[in-house]
Amino acid sequence: MTVDGTLLRSTMANWVSGVAIVTTAIDNVFHGMTISSMLSVSVNPLVMAISANCKSRTCSSILSSGYFAINILAQGQSDIAVLFADKNKQDERFNGLETSAASTGAPLIANCVANIDCTVTDSHVVGDHIIILGTPVKIIQTDAQPLVYGLREFGRFLPDS
Repeated sequence: MTVDGTLLRSTMANWVSGVAIVTTAIDNVFHGMTISSMLSVSVNPLVMAISANCKSRTCSSILSSGYFAINILAQGQSDIAVLFADKNKQDERFNGLETSAASTGAPLIANCVANIDCTVTDSHVVGDHIIILGTPVKIIQTDAQPLVYGLREFGRFLPDS
């Protein structure tokens, strides 16, 4: 029995998660994309993981630069998530976007729930994606509420009460 990619994608649309944009820079040119796969792998030692399409310009830029920032988006930033997911607007993604430079050089998006600045420690090709592991070197956290995504819609977290 085999499962096709369309079935897996529609099934995974039911997985509700936070929304993040991963960023890096090469020769003062910013690169970034919306990611759906990000996780904390270990706290001792500190290790984060992201997953990116092997053909992505941002993915190759991360591997070349040796660093990336994970920008966990806040409520009200869904327009940024949509822009950074649009493959036809790669050259427009940072136009007018408020950023600051991380210690690694990665752009940090303003007003996020958190920015996690990482150095690349390893990578593994898995099918059409690369899992990139990184060590956090600085974390900036705010009290903003997270943007969530599920059922192909953006929303907000409402706790059971």
